[in-house]
Amino acid sequence: LNCTFREGFIKNRYIARTFIMPGQETRKKSVRLKLNTIKPEFAGRNVLLVDDSIVRGTTANEIVQMARDAGARKVYFCSAAPPIRYPNIYGIDIPTREELIAYGRNEEEIAKKIGCDWIVYQDLKDLEDSVSQCCLPGKELKEFDTSCFSGKYVTGETIDND
Repeated sequence: LNCTFREGFIKNRYIARTFIMPGQETRKKSVRLKLNTIKPEFAGRNVLLVDDSIVRGTTANEIVQMARDAGARKVYFCSAAPPIRYPNIYGIDIPTREELIAYGRNEEEIAKKIGCDWIVYQDLKDLEDSVSQCCLPGKELKEFDTSCFSGKYVTGETIDND
């Protein structure tokens, strides 16, 4: 991209992961407490925000709005994970499908919902390939759980919460 990396937010390390907090209002308020903008990094600029994943869209929506409030002209968003479209049934607190921002939506609809100008996600096949390349010789992974992205559960489970 030939772009300079700059940090535009300062993170409060005492605020926990917001996606597991109870209640939408609590999650929304916590994002604003968790992150503070460095306004000169946004003023009059086109910015690309990168986050590890987008679950409900609460954090993404808030940080897009915070970037705009700090003066960003255009806000692009990149998720280091593929779209999370299915709940995790193996113990991670991921909500029902209907609560997931990517469930039943394409990237254009998600971008509109979180308020950014454009969104890009990690490709699932590329993620699988990159993880597989990290394996030690003779210890190759043949399969691993990507159910929250694909809806294919390694135990053969099916979910029906439509």
